[in-house]
Amino acid sequence: MVFGKITGYVQFLLSPRRKIYGLRKRYDWIRERADRQHNRERRLAALKLLDQIEPTLVLLEEQQISGYERNRMIIYVKSGVEQAKELMKSGYKPPYAQPPVQPQQRRR
Repeated sequence: MVFGKITGYVQFLLSPRRKIYGLRKRYDWIRERADRQHNRERRLAALKLLDQIEPTLVLLEEQQISGYERNRMIIYVKSGVEQAKELMKSGYKPPYAQPPVQPQQRRR
């Protein structure tokens, strides 16, 4: 019985699931930091970026994927998490939207 527990742990350490587990932990940590961000523009930009990454991360966790596809997805998730992290660190200022143009009023 003890041998089964040990081999299960060793299997986890040597499998690609370990990378995915680490990505999930990093994603959750960045997500919590983004939620605590006081600057509204930075928070919304980081959360939007993280929302785009999450479906790929869920797919990695729940489905069996070929090694090539899995590695591509892992790179995509890593880069997105790092972008969100840098976005929160830097003095990000989103481009200000121009005020909506009012249509000309009709003359009566």
